[in-house]
Amino acid sequence: MSSLGYRQAELERQRQEQLRLEQLRRRANGLAASCRETIRAVNDPAVQQFAAKDLRQIQQTLVQASQQIASAPEQAIKMLERTQNDLNAVLAKAERAAHKWSKQQAEARARLEAIQQNLKAEKESANAAGQEALAQAEQTVAQARALYSQGQYEQIGSLCRQAEQSIQKAGKESFDESVRKEVVKGLLGTLTSMGFVIDGPQLNQEGGRAGVVTLSGRMPSGKMARFEVNLDGRMQFDFDGYEGRACAKDLEKINTTLQQQFAVKLTGSQITWKNPDKIAKGARNMPSGTKNTIAH
Repeated sequence: MSSLGYRQAELERQRQEQLRLEQLRRRANGLAASCRETIRAVNDPAVQQFAAKDLRQIQQTLVQASQQIASAPEQAIKMLERTQNDLNAVLAKAERAAHKWSKQQAEARARLEAIQQNLKAEKESANAAGQEALAQAEQTVAQARALYSQGQYEQIGSLCRQAEQSIQKAGKESFDESVRKEVVKGLLGTLTSMGFVIDGPQLNQEGGRAGVVTLSGRMPSGKMARFEVNLDGRMQFDFDGYEGRACAKDLEKINTTLQQQFAVKLTGSQITWKNPDKIAKGARNMPSGTKNTIAH
């Protein structure tokens, strides 16, 4: 080959190489632009949040790859292809996390709204007996609201269950206190109608008897009856000054009057005999045994 032919061949080779490199640069620029466009298209705040750290790393890699396009387009293309694959994987992972987060958010919002409604309803109907439990429920709900505002939804279900338990406790305590008031009211009316002079009722506030209402009645004859009413309506009896079946008759009368006038029925509370030696043996099993409870 002549020198002229050699130069022409070399020029053609160089021209083809330039064309090849230009095509590679166009491809590399296209890959970089595609990656940037994909990043710009992420408009879901949740996806942006979950992908933020990885996207910052990918953008740094894009800058490095873009700087190599002019001088080393083939190397830039390899880097950009890996970056594109990484970008797709990062966004797919972020979208899954955002979907899960969105579902948790909806569930947390529903739980929080329901427990707040329950708390409001209980506050409207509760009496003083349930205030402590309601205060605990309010504190727990406040914690749940704080977590919701921070986007931390995982623990809200547990906190709502705790609050619901406190609300149920408040409802039970309020109901039990209402029942006890009816029981004490019935006893007052019944004992007064039987001629007892009433002392009380008194609410014990300290020690092992805290929360127990004590009600005592005394007759001019010296007969005395003492009642202790627990929060759940159970009662204990203490009779003094009775002999034989007299105590049984009075208890039967109390039971009958409570049922007829106050809708309170004794189904057998524990009876404490203060002076059992003065009571006939047969009278100790009254009126349906010594182990009794009260129902309202």
